[in-house]
Amino acid sequence: MAPGPLHGVRVLEFSQIIAGPLAGTLLGDLGADVVKVEPPGGAGRAPAGAPPAMSKMFQFLNRGKRSLVVNLGDPQGRELIHRIAPTFDVVIINFRPEVIRRLQIDYETLVRFRPDLIYAQISGFGSHGPRVDEPLIDMVAQAYSGYMAEIGVIDEFGGPMGTHGGTIDAATALSTVVGVTSALYHRDRSGEGQFIDVALLRSAMVLIGALLSQGADGDSAVADPRVEEAHEGYARGDDYASVLRAYKATRPAPGRPSDERKAPSSVQPPADDPTPDNRVVVAHSSIRGPFLAGYMAKDGPIFIGAYTPVMRALAREALGIPDDGSDEPGADPFAPDVRARVARTRQLLVEKVRNRTVAEIVRELLDAGVPVGPVYLPGEVADDPQAAELMVEVEDDLNGPQRQLGGIFEMSKSAVRPAGPAPPLGGHTDEVLREAGLSGDEIAALREAGAVN
Repeated sequence: MAPGPLHGVRVLEFSQIIAGPLAGTLLGDLGADVVKVEPPGGAGRAPAGAPPAMSKMFQFLNRGKRSLVVNLGDPQGRELIHRIAPTFDVVIINFRPEVIRRLQIDYETLVRFRPDLIYAQISGFGSHGPRVDEPLIDMVAQAYSGYMAEIGVIDEFGGPMGTHGGTIDAATALSTVVGVTSALYHRDRSGEGQFIDVALLRSAMVLIGALLSQGADGDSAVADPRVEEAHEGYARGDDYASVLRAYKATRPAPGRPSDERKAPSSVQPPADDPTPDNRVVVAHSSIRGPFLAGYMAKDGPIFIGAYTPVMRALAREALGIPDDGSDEPGADPFAPDVRARVARTRQLLVEKVRNRTVAEIVRELLDAGVPVGPVYLPGEVADDPQAAELMVEVEDDLNGPQRQLGGIFEMSKSAVRPAGPAPPLGGHTDEVLREAGLSGDEIAALREAGAVN
C-alpha cells in the first residue's frame, strides 16, 4: 500500500478528551507518525470501573499512534520534551493555556528548540479575549455559541439540551487538521513554522455561522428587537421553550424583504409545528446527569458542564447541593434507585439556579473550576465580549458592510480571513475567463450563445 500524503511528518501530541486525540488520529490516518505523550499510568484509557484495558473510545481516538510516557510534573520530564522537540514537525496540544505555560510546553518555549515548528493549540476560547483561561467543553460551547438554542432541544425539566457530546469536539479536530496541513504547505514554500490557534467556541459558531452575521440583508433591523424581547420574556419568568419558540417564530425568512418577515413576539407556533426553524423538541436527558445539563436562572438559561466526578464534587460544593452517592467508589449506575436519586438532585438544582442570576451562577462555578456558560440565542452571540473577538468586518458594495464570523482558526504567519463578500451571480465571469486566456471576442461569443452569463 502506498504511504499516506503526510508520510514523513512527525507529530508530538499532548491531548485529552476528544478534540486533540481525534485531530492526531486524523493526521495519522493521512500518514503522519503521531507520538502521544501520556502521564504515568495513562489517562482516558478506560471509563471508571472498567478493567485496566483500552476502551472503545480510546481505541478509536488513538489508533495508529505510538505512546511515550513522560511525567511532565518532573523537571527532568520537561527537559526531555525540550530535548526531543527538534525531531518533530508538529505539536498538537489541547491542555488549558495556563497548564501549557506551567508545564513549559507552550509555543514560545518549544519554538526555541525548533524554529520552524508548527504548533496547533486547541483551547476553549482561543488565545485572546477576556475568557482565554477559563474551562470550556463541548456541551458548554454548544450553549455559548448559540448552537444549542438553534437546534431547539429542551429536556424534561424544561432546561436547554445539546446534541451528542462530541459534536463540537469533532468540528474542532477537523479544523485543527486543516490548520496543520495548511501550515505544512506554508512551511514547504517559505521555511516558516507557525502557531495555529483553534478554539471550541469558534468551531461551534461555524456550525451556525450565517445566523451570527450582522448588517446583511436587513438582519440588523430584526435581530436586536428579537433578542430584547427574549430577555423581556426571561425577566417575566417565561420558560425557556416559550421564549425560544417566540424567538424562532420571528426569524427572518430567506428571500423576503425584512419589513415583511417580522412576526409579532406573541406568535408561538404549536410544539408540533413542522417548520424546522420553529421546532422545539423535548427529549429525555436524565442519563446525562444533573451536572451536565441546562437550567433556567432568574434572567436566562445556563448550561453546566461538570463531566467528571471531581468537577461534580466541586459543583456540589459551590452550589450547596447534597451528595446523592452516585459518584461513590463502586456505585452501580444501573441500580434501581439511580434514576430517582438523579431526578431529586436535578430538581434541587432547578430550584437553586432559578433563584440566582446567570452572572452569579457562572461566576460561582467558574471560580470553583467548573465549565459553565450562558445559553445564548444566535442573535446575541456576536456581541459577547469573547465571541466578538472571532468576528470580522466584511465590506460589501452590494449589501453594505457586514459583520461575520472570521476564519475557522487563526495562524500566526498566514492570513485566515474572508477574501471578500459573497459574489453577485456571474460577477466575475469575464475576469476568470480572461485569466484563463480567452479574448474579449471569445467571451462575447460565448455569452451571445448562452454558454456563459
